[in-house]
Amino acid sequence: MATLIEVSDPADPRLADYRDLRDVELRKHLEAEHGLFLAEGEKVVRRAVEGGFAPRSFLMAPRWLEGLAGILDRSEAPCYVVSEALAEEVTGFHVHRGALASLERRTLPPVEDVLASGRRGAGRSRLAVLEGLVDHGNVGSVFRNAAAAVYGMCAFAGGLPRSERPSVGMTMLGQTTPGAMVIAERLESAGYEPIIFHANGIGGPAMDSFATDGLLAGVIDLTLSEPANSIFDGIHATSPERMRAAVRAGLPLVVVPGAADFFNQGPLDSVPERWRDRPSYKHNPVATLVRVQRAEMVRLAHDIAERVNPATAPTAVIVPTRGLSLIGIPGGPIEDRDADEALAAELGRALAPHIRYEVVEDAVNSAAFANHVADVFLELLSASRAARDAPAVAG
Repeated sequence: MATLIEVSDPADPRLADYRDLRDVELRKHLEAEHGLFLAEGEKVVRRAVEGGFAPRSFLMAPRWLEGLAGILDRSEAPCYVVSEALAEEVTGFHVHRGALASLERRTLPPVEDVLASGRRGAGRSRLAVLEGLVDHGNVGSVFRNAAAAVYGMCAFAGGLPRSERPSVGMTMLGQTTPGAMVIAERLESAGYEPIIFHANGIGGPAMDSFATDGLLAGVIDLTLSEPANSIFDGIHATSPERMRAAVRAGLPLVVVPGAADFFNQGPLDSVPERWRDRPSYKHNPVATLVRVQRAEMVRLAHDIAERVNPATAPTAVIVPTRGLSLIGIPGGPIEDRDADEALAAELGRALAPHIRYEVVEDAVNSAAFANHVADVFLELLSASRAARDAPAVAG
């Protein structure tokens, strides 16, 4: 536990972290040199320590010792006990919240690690890329999102955010957007909050983390471009953990191999020679979508089945055979019905008997197919809720 040390001399060198806090330039120098930051007030000190920041020391008036006893009991850092007058003399201002703590700053990760986070199991990302800030519309959007983030921090104060409506996670890319929008509208009409994740190597793992953290009532994995990319180490590749979180969390789950008919590469002229003879589509100047062929679709079917088969909650896999993407429909630039049907056939063999499996003669983005996916998902949610609410039968 923390050692309580009474201090009566304002010049005591042990109080150096707290001296002249109103001198901004001095604070910048001191905090940068020693890698520290200060927390003021009982709640802030408590939150910082409970958040994992290591205390260097505490400074407080006697009347605050009881309120922070639990924190002090768990710390080996010294606690300097001073009068409120001495605290003001040392810090240069009236410490009306009565308690201060000096804490170690965490080492900042290298830029490379920040940029890599979220991909291939590297971890979660808190990276925002802002461009076009001279456009007043963009500036307004940035500030609205920042205001919403601050509101959330205040409203939930360290707890998990909870919507009044149950949230449903759904993956999407531009190539599955029309279908996803139909499903989202159906979910909203049914009283659910759809949260859409861009399946670009970051979004899928982010949705998985939401499932792990208990923030979702169910998942519609409509877009499997990330598992497809992982076969080729494509730009949107992820770790083998992708798709497993909803299964482990016991969430109602619908899986659709939307956008699994291509993998992502960079600019057209950068596509490796070994893939140049495949059908491809120039999505934009920096993104080329390259067709996944029959043998690889068979492998992908096994990857999907291996991740879905352990499910214990109501789960369905639904495969549209008239186009897995906007560009894979009949007459589209990467159409390959034989490869798509091979995926469907192999899934039928590889999926466990308890997984509901459907092959639908339609395109992933048709309104009829999207509404069918929504119907199945809502049915699975209802079945899951009924199973959860059913009284246990005594053995």
